Amino acid sequence: MSILSALSIQRRVVHALILRETRTRFDRNKLGYLWALFEPITYIAVLIAVFSAMGRSSPIGNDDSLPMFFLTGLVPWLLFAHTVNKVMEGIASNKTLLAYPQVTPFDVLISRGILEYVTMIIVFLIVYFVLKLFDYALPIESPLQVLFAFSSLWLFALGLGYLNSSIKLYFPSFSQTYNAIQRPFFFVSGIFFISDSLTPSLREVALYNPILHGIEWFRSAVFISYESQYVDKYYLLSFVFLFLAVGMSAERVSRKYARQL
Repeated sequence: MSILSALSIQRRVVHALILRETRTRFDRNKLGYLWALFEPITYIAVLIAVFSAMGRSSPIGNDDSLPMFFLTGLVPWLLFAHTVNKVMEGIASNKTLLAYPQVTPFDVLISRGILEYVTMIIVFLIVYFVLKLFDYALPIESPLQVLFAFSSLWLFALGLGYLNSSIKLYFPSFSQTYNAIQRPFFFVSGIFFISDSLTPSLREVALYNPILHGIEWFRSAVFISYESQYVDKYYLLSFVFLFLAVGMSAERVSRKYARQL
């Protein structure tokens, strides 16, 4: 079989898996469509209420910028967190599909990752245009940079998800351990602060977190009035390449074992 034929078969397999995942997540439960929007909107509403109760304004722009400020922090975070978790659970949720020789663990995992990527882009656009309708959103400064930042965080999450999926094959309870590790990152990844507002000592520690750089990059590309002084795109990209290489290598090594489960 030629490389082109193999790629054509894999493309069709991945496309079929994406359609299957979409039906499983959304079509069987109509609330699934609403939840994809409800989650970030709820987070935004709660954070605005907390900031208002504390008398705090948006770190960027004015008080009217709070919805956009939280949107640009929450959507990249949800993209990262959901992609890692969905990919990590991919093999456990689709064991029966691996009985088909055309379907590989790689295909199962990438289909879940792609669905999460597309879903979060749609969620961001819908919420953004709703905010724009009510004059809470300004024009995006650099749509291309927004896409680069978004994609970089997604690729980082994809690589980590592949690695976690392989670890979970040998340690089925690993997902609970990872979720406990990931949870604190919600508070230190720049969802409700910017690195410029931190004290030098806190900033030095916070900037070791690559997710923070992704969210800072994303915000800098969205807000015309904001350009982070501390974002390091190459630092984030080094994690992207490292975890993609390690994660996909781990998937390849554990592929045979995954089919035996």
